[in-house]
Formats: sequence, structure tokens, C-alpha cells
Amino acid sequence: MAPRLSSFLAELKRRKVYHVGAAYAAVAVGVSLAVAELFGTFSAPEWAAKAIIVVIALGFPIALVLAWAYEVRPEEPRKAEEATEGAPEFSFALDRKSIVVLPFDNMSPDPGDAYFTDGLTEEIITSLSHIHALRVISRNSAMVLKGTQKSTRAIAGELDVKYVLEGSVRRAGDDLRITAQLIDAASDEHLWAEKYDGVLDDVFGMQEQVSRSIVDAMELQLLPDEERRLTERSIENLQAYECYLRAKNEIWHLSEKSQDSALDLIRRGLKIAGESDLLYAAEGLIYFMHVDQVNRPPETFADLLNEAWTCAEKALAVNPSSAPAHSLKGLISQQRGNTREALRHFWGAHQIDPNNPEALCLLGYWRAAAGVDLDRARGFLEKLSITDPLTPMNKGALGWLHIYNGDFDAALEAWRDWQRECETLKNPYRIWLAYLHAANGNLDEAVRLVDLAIADSPQHILTALGTLLKHAWLGEKEQALEAVPEPFEEALKWDDGWTLLMAVGYAVIEETDRALHWLDLTIENGITNVAFYQAHLPFFEGLRMDDRFQGLMEKAATLSNLVLESLPTEEA
Repeated sequence: MAPRLSSFLAELKRRKVYHVGAAYAAVAVGVSLAVAELFGTFSAPEWAAKAIIVVIALGFPIALVLAWAYEVRPEEPRKAEEATEGAPEFSFALDRKSIVVLPFDNMSPDPGDAYFTDGLTEEIITSLSHIHALRVISRNSAMVLKGTQKSTRAIAGELDVKYVLEGSVRRAGDDLRITAQLIDAASDEHLWAEKYDGVLDDVFGMQEQVSRSIVDAMELQLLPDEERRLTERSIENLQAYECYLRAKNEIWHLSEKSQDSALDLIRRGLKIAGESDLLYAAEGLIYFMHVDQVNRPPETFADLLNEAWTCAEKALAVNPSSAPAHSLKGLISQQRGNTREALRHFWGAHQIDPNNPEALCLLGYWRAAAGVDLDRARGFLEKLSITDPLTPMNKGALGWLHIYNGDFDAALEAWRDWQRECETLKNPYRIWLAYLHAANGNLDEAVRLVDLAIADSPQHILTALGTLLKHAWLGEKEQALEAVPEPFEEALKWDDGWTLLMAVGYAVIEETDRALHWLDLTIENGITNVAFYQAHLPFFEGLRMDDRFQGLMEKAATLSNLVLESLPTEEA
């Protein structure tokens, strides 16, 4: 039997379609006999009996379709949910296979063990995220719920998931206890609850047991690769694993000091464990973050990216199915301006880890920025918005598509929560929102956001860009020309968005040569969406009359076509 047919028949069995068909047939036969008997007794018209038989026959395929879609069981008729008085109204996910893993509670005597508990939570999320049939809420959104007082039902409704996993970790010396319970949020029933007792050396097996219990309870059918990833252990040594967990905790702090601390921990872990794809990928990510966060001088960027690439190569040599390594290669490729190679590696990461928010974001963003395969871009960004809905920027991920389609009003609507977060956290990335408000015709709001950034983050590289834009919009050419210190310019060349903002600033003050120079760099960095430049971006009206601008559009179109031609065949 062909593998696809065998798989299809197995899925029919799992969804109880056979049961529904048999039950429907039995009932149909009974009803048909009863109709014949009754109609004969009361001398009813023959056409009426035939009509009833036809209706019964037509209902058979409909019953099978519903059984497939909703996994209806004859022995378990579905009941309509009754709203609990005072509870918020929401609808649960149509895809029943969806879950959020809430941050486990740290019950250890030492509060400092919180990193260990958070690390276990993240590893369970990562393990489940590899399953294609399961939608898993991302680590970023899950961690927002740490310490939440919301009910399980309210959380599930907010995230539109069917299942919720919660638990706790208690570590005392070498003793370890993990408790976990899986809840069906629609019924608020526990599908299972378990305690796992052991010592620290058992932690990997205990993690696997938790993930396995979830798979079994949800009746998930795993592909061979998914089965393997559920059981694989990239770090066998407990001490090295603790170094990894501590390093991941430091990496999320994003500062130069925290990145240096993380690098020390990773190197210590490698000395203990030897080769590990997780440790190599984490080391490479630190080198990349020094570039991305401008923690090092621009003249070191090329060497740092080379070191990061070497780490990714080592990780893939150890484990060719390392999603973090593929994602890292994608980040490095894009930082180098190679969109084609970046998309190939992001797709590799996505195939291995279909719920990975970074891969979803960048697969969608770079299609939009390059102006290719926009329907597919929308698909990636929409999935990102539902797998990472508590990260405001990712919740509004479609904003990127709206920007490159020239719908700035829709982009601002999508990013409303992100703007609120940026203002609360005094984030210098408000400059992007200022640019967007200006593109949408609201200069007062754009200037207000720049002034806030100047007050809160006067030394940040984005604030310098914002200062250039503010003075340009206000017609203050001299101040605009002095806004970006020359040392910053070398760092700005490495980022597609930053080069675009430089081109916008110079275009507004009619510094055409400089504007075209920075636009050329932007195109080299991957933003090759010709329609965006020619029809949507209001700041380039003056540039469009220049023959050199048209030459750059031809270059952008060529690069865009190369990206389109090189897109991987996407069957997943």
C-alpha cells in the first residue's frame, strides 16, 4: 500500500471516522425500515418515502466530513459550552491541537534556581515546537505569563489554544521533583497530572517523560523525525547543561556585559561536554548579537560574523537538524546582505521547528521587503501573530507587510500595542514608529516620538537617526546634516532599516547624492521591493525624477527576481 494511502487510512481510524460511518449506517438502516413500515401502514405517497431515503443518503458524506473535521465520536456527543456567569467571552481554537506551556513555578528553597526552572519550561516548549501537527505558543509569550493570576480558562481564551500545561520544579541539593498537569481548557478538566521524582542526573529523562505524556494525551501521531527529536539530547552532561541554561538567561538581557557573561558560560560548558550543537549555536548567537546590538566597534563586525558562521558550521556538523544553527546562518547571511541564502536557512529552521517565531518572522519579513511571494509572506506573519501573541511587535507582525504595500494606516493599527510598549519601556525603537507616522502624514506625532527618544536615549544610534529625520521633516537642513556622527555611519551600513532611514532623511532635505548612496546600500541589504520605492514611500518623490534612481530600481528588480527564483520548494 502506498505510504500516503496508508497514512490517510490511519488518520481516518484515529479520527473515529470509521465509527461514525458505522453508527450512521446502522441508524440509517433502522430509520429506512421504520419509514417503509409506517408509510405502508398509513398508505402514504411513495414519493414521500423516497424523499426521506434520499435525505438520509445525502447525510452520510456530510457526517463523515464532520467526523474528520471535529473528531466527533458517536459515543461522546459534543455539547455546547455554557458561558460561566461573569467569565469573559471567547471561542477556543478551531485547531484542537494547540497548547501553551505556562512557566513552571520555582518551588526550590533557593530562589536563584529560577533560571533552572525557566530553562526546563523553555526546553519543553522547544521539544513540542518540533511537532508539525501542534501549534505551540512561543517561549516569549509564555514567559509573559510568569506569575500570572489569570485563570487557565482565561489564558486559553486569550491565546486561542485548546490545552494548557502547568507545573512546578523543586530542586533541593541533588534531589529533583517535577510536577505537571495537562488541562483541556474548554472543559477545564485535567487530562493527566503526574509527579516525577529523581535526582538532577535524571532531568533529561524527566523532561522527555513530560513531553511524551503530552503527546500521548493529545493523541498526536509523530513523524519519524519528530519522534527522534522528542528523545534526542544535545547536551548529556548536567554541568554543561546548567552552563547552557544560565547562558541563555544572560543572552536575553541583551547588554554587552550580559553577552560576555553568557560567552564565559558557553565556553565552560564546551570544555565540560565537548561538542554540542546547542552550545555552538548559542556561542555563535552571542557573536552575532554584538553586531546586531552594536556592542562592538563597526570595524570588528566582519570578524564577529565570521566567528558566528564558524560556530553555526560546527553546530551543523554535530547535528544537521539543528534549528538554532540554521536560524543563526540565516541571521548572518542577511546581515551580510544575502537575502537568498538567508531565506534558505530560515526555511531550513522552519522545517525542523515549524513554530519557531524567529523563522516565521524573517521568512515573512524578507519576502515583503524583497517584494516577492507576498501571499506566502502573509501566511508566515499571520502564523507568527498567533504563536507569539503576547509579544506586541510579533502580534502586529502583519505591520511589515502593510508597510511594504504602502498601507501605513493599517501598519500603525497593527503596531498599536507595540507603540504602547515602546513608550512604556522608553524603547529607542520608537524611531521606527515616528518614521511610520510621518509616512502616514502625522508629523506632529512623529516629532513627539523622536523628542521622547532624545530625552530617554540620547546616545543610542537610533536616536541619532531620529534626530536626522526630525530636523529633515521640520526643514532644518543644517541641524539634520549634523545629526549623525561620522563614526555611527559605519555601523549604520550593516542594517537594512537603518540605511533606509538615512536615505529618507537625506531625500527630505534634498541631499540627492547622499540619499541615493544610502538607498543603494538599502537595496544591497535586501529591501528590493520596487513598488514600495516607486509608488508607496512619500519621501522619495524628489528622487524619482533622477535618472540614477531609475537605475537603482532596475538593480532592485534584478535582485528581487533572483530572490524569487531561488526560493526553496515549500511543501510543509
